[in-house]
Amino acid sequence: MPKINNPLTGHGKMIIRYKGNNELLRFQPCKMRRIYMHREKKIQADVYENLLLETQLFDGTNICFSVKSSNLYYRHHIDGEEIWIHSEPSFVHFTFVNVDDEFVLFDGQITFVKEISRDFIINEDYDIMLIYRKSKDWMDLLEKNNIEYELHSYSKPELQDEI
Repeated sequence: MPKINNPLTGHGKMIIRYKGNNELLRFQPCKMRRIYMHREKKIQADVYENLLLETQLFDGTNICFSVKSSNLYYRHHIDGEEIWIHSEPSFVHFTFVNVDDEFVLFDGQITFVKEISRDFIINEDYDIMLIYRKSKDWMDLLEKNNIEYELHSYSKPELQDEI
């Protein structure tokens, strides 16, 4: 019988907080969103990305990024068709990946280089945390995609004899 992958592996939550200099967005409260991470997805005609998720930034810009490659794309409309454009100066970076008995947590930043006009380009910075339930499938994905993580194991504290 063939192995069936856990279809719920990709469902999780994301907490996103604006950290840039845009005064209109600076005091926005952080947002928690449901997200879905694709194991692999065709993002452009000849480009496949692993561990890809889509979201929307505070200004309404639709982006997607790969946890594995750190590549970031933004949605663009050309002749009524939606396409993803690789934003080469933009990226996502995960500082820590933490795994415990229950969860897989990705802690990182998004830097989106936004061109307002030819002469006005700004960096939009966000702190993000991705939260997924731990499973064997998730652990296999981390290993397969060479993603380093810190494993936290909680054990019952030992009682020490009083002296």
